[in-house]
Amino acid sequence: MGTRPFHPWFALPVILALPVLISAQSEPHPQMLVVNGQAGKTSVVQVNGRSYVDVEALAQIANGTVAFKDNQITLIVPASASGSGTAGQPSSPGFSKEFLSAAIESIAAVREWRIGIATAIQNSISVTDSWVSGFQRQANDSLRQASVAAVTATDRAALQLLTNEK
Repeated sequence: MGTRPFHPWFALPVILALPVLISAQSEPHPQMLVVNGQAGKTSVVQVNGRSYVDVEALAQIANGTVAFKDNQITLIVPASASGSGTAGQPSSPGFSKEFLSAAIESIAAVREWRIGIATAIQNSISVTDSWVSGFQRQANDSLRQASVAAVTATDRAALQLLTNEK
């Protein structure tokens, strides 16, 4: 019983694959990323022709915030002064008066819907689709009005909360 001699052709695939494996393990080099005119260095990874960046680094460069909860990532990037408001006028901070009125109407519509359902359950009243659709239509209409009235960054952030509440 003899041992088989080492054949050089068996080593060829390993030698050819080695540079690919080494390059796949190398760290990406930091690059300059510009978001809304704000520049910062971060690692950009290219996979299959697509570029990927770290979400936390993106939020930091854009002066935004990022939150992780369960399987959801929320990235909030403030609107740039050049992209909001009318030409030459940055939007004012805080809530706009129109949005506040529309948001209060939207909250009232959702509250009315909740009170109606609670009353129906407490009094054992059957709930029909047509009865519920009236409340739903009213809540959707008031939410649409609030979304049209949202002009500042604060309005848009609060609109997301209203949308989640409905």
